[in-house]
Amino acid sequence: MTDKRQTLTYVSMCVAGLQEVAEEMLRQSVTLSGSPTLMDGLLVYSTTASPDQIRRLDFFSNSFLLLRSLTPVSQPQDRMDELAELAAHLPIEAKEISALTQSGHLKQGQTFRIVLSDENHLVSARPDTMRRLEAAVSQTAGLNLRADAHRPDHEIWLLRRREGTAYYLFRLTRRTTSRQLTAGSLRPEIALMMCHLSQPRPDDIFLDPFAGYGTIPLARLNFGPSQLVFFADIDEAMVRGFRQNHRGAAIRRQIITKQMDALQPDFFEDGFVSTIVTDPPWGYYESMNQMDEFYRQMLNGFRRIMRRGGRLVLLTARKDEFLAAAETFSLQFEQLRTYHILVSGKKAAIYVLQKKESV
Repeated sequence: MTDKRQTLTYVSMCVAGLQEVAEEMLRQSVTLSGSPTLMDGLLVYSTTASPDQIRRLDFFSNSFLLLRSLTPVSQPQDRMDELAELAAHLPIEAKEISALTQSGHLKQGQTFRIVLSDENHLVSARPDTMRRLEAAVSQTAGLNLRADAHRPDHEIWLLRRREGTAYYLFRLTRRTTSRQLTAGSLRPEIALMMCHLSQPRPDDIFLDPFAGYGTIPLARLNFGPSQLVFFADIDEAMVRGFRQNHRGAAIRRQIITKQMDALQPDFFEDGFVSTIVTDPPWGYYESMNQMDEFYRQMLNGFRRIMRRGGRLVLLTARKDEFLAAAETFSLQFEQLRTYHILVSGKKAAIYVLQKKESV
């Protein structure tokens, strides 16, 4: 295992717009050495945590061990070639190699490929430059690593940001990509961050009334005990599918499933629910002429079933309509925080509201 006194630097990616939330969750997960550097969708931080500990931080979309910080270059047309050439002449420090080998991430004779990312776009470099960089990596610490562009064991990244910073990185994680997710399902790291924003407590009565594939209720299970967790959806097929996909006794004991129209949550008594975290779909409600009416009906139902001081965390791409509806209920709900993000390339926002104690 990595020496606990050894400080390493990591680079982690998150959903753009949620880097402050990611920092909050990071500070709750590991002990940091100094303050992290935050950029849009990126954190750079130092800690004594091992690569294995960082790899398990599921609220990040990807995490890397920093091998070197690189001096940015000024010419856009060949900057990645220059960075690759620079990296080829910079040996990887023994501390980072030791951390990777002792944690089992890097082994003798494994394969790798080089990935170049320039301002969030995958790019290429000149073949001769890439060959020199691959040769340099192959000779690292006598590990006899081999380049394999198709099915590598590892990825070495050269990452350049719009801010002008550049990093030489070893990728620690292989997260599910948007293309691998079931259509319409929420990215797990977004669900985790939304649950964090709900301030989970052991006495939570937690509800996702538009649960769909169940990503949000499942994410809540990562935050310790709760009194009750409800999965609810108007679509009987969704409810049945969730039950079939999660037949394990542990999940059945922790999540209660219910077919229910979120606009008419008659199943719940007044003031019963402490926390609602949700990502409303619109397929069942497209017959409504105005989406703000959809949100007004939704908030009216939430107002009734939520206890005083309860939290609502909601993700939507229909920001104007939701805000118009929220204004109607400004005497009942206080808007605490707003995060503007991108979901599958679409502009969206996460809103955190609290039901006022006085109503």
